[in-house]
Amino acid sequence: MKKTAVNKEEKLIALAQSGDNRAMEELLSRYANMVKSCARGFFLLGGEAEDLIQEGMIGLYAAIV
Repeated sequence: MKKTAVNKEEKLIALAQSGDNRAMEELLSRYANMVKSCARGFFLLGGEAEDLIQEGMIGLYAAIV
């Protein structure tokens, strides 16, 4: 990733951490496919794939805040 892209990403994260809901939504949207991709590699006994995706999204949210 180029330095300017990193700076933009860092600014977006800083905005989300300061309470900017639009920035938070943008980050969650940007990384949703990555979360889904990672969740496919796991199996939850008695659960559904959507449960793993939801847990991943909660983890992503927690990492941002």
